[in-house]
Amino acid sequence: MDRVHRPASLAAVLCPTTADLRPAVRAAVERAGWEVAWEVGRWHELLEIALLEPVGVLVVDLTLSGALGARLVALLRDAAPDALVVVLAPDALQVAEFGVDAADVVPVRDLRQLTRRLQVGAGAATGSRSSKPLPA
Repeated sequence: MDRVHRPASLAAVLCPTTADLRPAVRAAVERAGWEVAWEVGRWHELLEIALLEPVGVLVVDLTLSGALGARLVALLRDAAPDALVVVLAPDALQVAEFGVDAADVVPVRDLRQLTRRLQVGAGAATGSRSSKPLPA
C-alpha cells in the first residue's frame, strides 16, 4: 500500500486489480480534482483504509462477482458513508444486484465517465451525499 500526502476531505482510494489499469484510473481521478492518497490492489486493504481514514472517494475495480462483490460494496458504504463509491465494471448489469446506484457504475472502457462522475460527486463527498443518481 503506497501512501502519499493528501488533504483529508479530498482523499481518493483506488483498488484496480489490473496493474496496467492503475495509471489510467489515477489520471482520471486526478483530472477530476482528487488527490490520490493510496493505491491498493486488494479489497481488504481498501476496506481497512475506508474504516480508518477520512476518504472522499473510493474507486473499486470490481472483478468480484456475486455475494462477495455485493458484500464489499455494502462494507465500503458502511465504513465510509460520506464517501463517493465508484465501481469500475464492464457493464451495469454486473453490479446491479449489489445495490449500487447507477451513478456508481463506470465502464472500464471509458475512463472519461469516471472523471465526469468524480467531478460531479465532489460536492457530495465534501457536503452531504445525495442518494440521487448522478447524470450519465
